[in-house]
Amino acid sequence: MIGMCAASLFIGADGFAYPFQGNYSDLTISHHPNFMWIRESLARWGVVPLWSPLILSGYPFSANPLSSLFYPPAWLLWVLPLPFGYHLVSGLHLLLGGWGTARLVRRTTANPIAAWVGACLFVLMPKVAAHIGAGHLTLVWAVCWTPWLMEWVEQARGQARFHWQPNLMVGMGLGLAALADVRWAAYCGLYMAVMYGWSALQGITSSRKAGGKAVLDAAWVLAKGASVQVGLAAAAAAAVLLPLGEYSRLSTRAAMSGADRLAFSLEPGRLLNLVVPNFGGYAEWIFYPGIMAVFLAWVGVFSQSNQRQKWIWAAVYVFALMFSLGDRLPLARVLGELPGLNLLRVPARALFFADLAVIVLAAIGLSGLLMEPPHKSRWLNLTLAAWGGTLGVFGLGMAAAVRPVPAAFVWAGVLGIVCALLIFLRLYGKIRPLPWLGIVFLVILGDLLLNQRSLMRYRTEIEVAREGAAAAQYLAAKPGIFRIYSPSYSIPQHSAAAYRLELADGVDPLQWDAYAEFFDSASGVPRSRYGVTLPPFAEGEPAAANRFYTPNAERLGRLNVRYVAAEYPLDAEGLILDRVIGTTWIYENTLACPRAWVESAESPDCTAGSKAVRWVRREPNQIWLEVQGPGLLVISEMDYPGWQVIVDGAAAEEKTAEGVFRSVKLTSGTHTVQWVYRPTWVYAGGVISILSLAGAVFGLMVTRKEPGNG
Repeated sequence: MIGMCAASLFIGADGFAYPFQGNYSDLTISHHPNFMWIRESLARWGVVPLWSPLILSGYPFSANPLSSLFYPPAWLLWVLPLPFGYHLVSGLHLLLGGWGTARLVRRTTANPIAAWVGACLFVLMPKVAAHIGAGHLTLVWAVCWTPWLMEWVEQARGQARFHWQPNLMVGMGLGLAALADVRWAAYCGLYMAVMYGWSALQGITSSRKAGGKAVLDAAWVLAKGASVQVGLAAAAAAAVLLPLGEYSRLSTRAAMSGADRLAFSLEPGRLLNLVVPNFGGYAEWIFYPGIMAVFLAWVGVFSQSNQRQKWIWAAVYVFALMFSLGDRLPLARVLGELPGLNLLRVPARALFFADLAVIVLAAIGLSGLLMEPPHKSRWLNLTLAAWGGTLGVFGLGMAAAVRPVPAAFVWAGVLGIVCALLIFLRLYGKIRPLPWLGIVFLVILGDLLLNQRSLMRYRTEIEVAREGAAAAQYLAAKPGIFRIYSPSYSIPQHSAAAYRLELADGVDPLQWDAYAEFFDSASGVPRSRYGVTLPPFAEGEPAAANRFYTPNAERLGRLNVRYVAAEYPLDAEGLILDRVIGTTWIYENTLACPRAWVESAESPDCTAGSKAVRWVRREPNQIWLEVQGPGLLVISEMDYPGWQVIVDGAAAEEKTAEGVFRSVKLTSGTHTVQWVYRPTWVYAGGVISILSLAGAVFGLMVTRKEPGNG
């Protein structure tokens, strides 16, 4: 049944997932081009690419978490047919998340039926569907590890003495979440800090009567466990964390303001979406868990069993909801400056924890209602009646008074009355458990499936491939090595990757700061704050947002931009109209530099020295040139840390030209020049990750044989 629920997301999935009301998806903007580049590198050169020339005039691919190079389940996408592979890998992760939710619920309530329903609630969660539609693959994959991590945290918190096994499991779980999406691992770390902080307070309180030694012992167990967990998680994710740390420090993200870090905070008015579905809404603000789940969770709060657990999960829900409000709360910007927390650019993603808390509380409530005889509470009866009555009156009143009829409010009103009646029927024993359970599950299924379908859609592979294809195909037929710039995103990144075109612009959360500054002067489009696009699109659709800015052809030329594609005419010195294809104006840059040239002390002209360079080999992680000296060999490639230059078989001193380009001084004669990308932090991180994960697996095998080992 859980598998059928997971499959519901991919029924009719004959293409790429998109938001129901949106034209852009991170799947086709970032993930699909990245996997195409990995597959091409493996097929053509037999190497795993550590550098990518696809966007931003080249960037450290291995330092970008969106490359998924170091997340083992993503390796399936190196060989599976696409886009089918995306659906399969995401579906397997949903099954993993559902299974983990069932285990988490079983730890809270021993009822297997409640665990099974909780798993289905996770798999059918509208927020998961919304993020799949938005193309946030790595986030969804990481979230699916979260129920497992939460269950392992509960095991570790419950130990009176230190044991290796639960702490190793928590460390591995957090490490795997970080390998999937390091940003989500920061949310998990915040959750763990809150839970262990609560455990510390409980331990101190309960141990106070036993004396100071008991307090110290409890604190030592907690501190030792937390150290093992965090240390193992950091080591397991070192392949991502070390290169990312270097890249982040050098990127535009390092200059993010407090306002940037709290972007996409939940608006207080959207708290209503707990019980009113946000049909077709924005993924970050979705947190509707289903009205039946909310009602069951409310019953769980009044349950006489699981007293300690229910209040923990209620507290998790309240904390997650408050955190999601971001800049609406005092001290939020101060917290946003703390190491690790500065990764939490979207506070509303904490709503995943709110939904998980509702699921666990709903399972507690469901378990209680399935028991004989059911427990009745006067306050529960009154509040349930108030919930159902308010939703019914408000929803049906909106239907009568507002035009057009707000479907979400009507749905909430009708379903609220139905859910309240069903719970009252069970509370007073008017219906037997199994028939009641069947009706409840059908209500949950209908509610959440309808929400899923309102939050995502699939665009066919042919439809997506057509975007910018005519212009991309035309430019791909041009001879030589060159880049393209589009101030209007006329050639989407997936189309550029499909036709092996290289872009000077790009969409990515990480951008090398030195390059961004150079690009600002080339594009003529100013940046006022942190953004994920270069150039920025300040307002409206990208097709028209930058129409009033004039590019600098000479500066673009230094980036080897030979062609500019725009959805509007351009009037810039150095650009001549080449052709209009559909709605796209294609200009040739007469001031374009070759990809590599030799400058003399007398003349820095890039075209005069272009004939002195012959390309021998060009691969993802290295390039070979045959160059006639003397002079300064400049290559229009980013001089990012990790690139090493070898001249005639010997290491040479690399220089940085114009603040961004790689260059090297050559003497007279013909030289063989090799640039090799050997990122130290990537290699070091990879070794640390492999050794730590292998060590953790060995440790788990040993502690399974000796469960009492402390």
